[in-house]
Amino acid sequence: MHKILVNVMREEIRMAVIDEEGQLVDFVLERTDESHMANHMYKGTVKNVLNGMQAAFVDIGGSQNAYLNLQQGKEQKILPRLSVGQQILVQVVKEEMLGKGARVTADVSLAGRFMV
Repeated sequence: MHKILVNVMREEIRMAVIDEEGQLVDFVLERTDESHMANHMYKGTVKNVLNGMQAAFVDIGGSQNAYLNLQQGKEQKILPRLSVGQQILVQVVKEEMLGKGARVTADVSLAGRFMV
């Protein structure tokens, strides 16, 4: 089984894929740019759960809380267990804009040449 190693620093993110023999299979270096959040993953804190809208708002450090739609995919399964103050891993699917927070998903994925 391959191992995925992730090193997050203030100025860059390094991701490596290592095979069973310890050989490097893939390496990605991404410079962090605060102005672009799309596809980035964050450990956020649930600030509000709206059962009627089947949505939650998650603090990921942006100017506004991010919107998590709980009506589709993996998110449907976490709705009953989601509570205010809980920490959750999310991935940005749409940037913040015009006073609205980013849109996020709990169905996170790593993109790469050897990822399926």
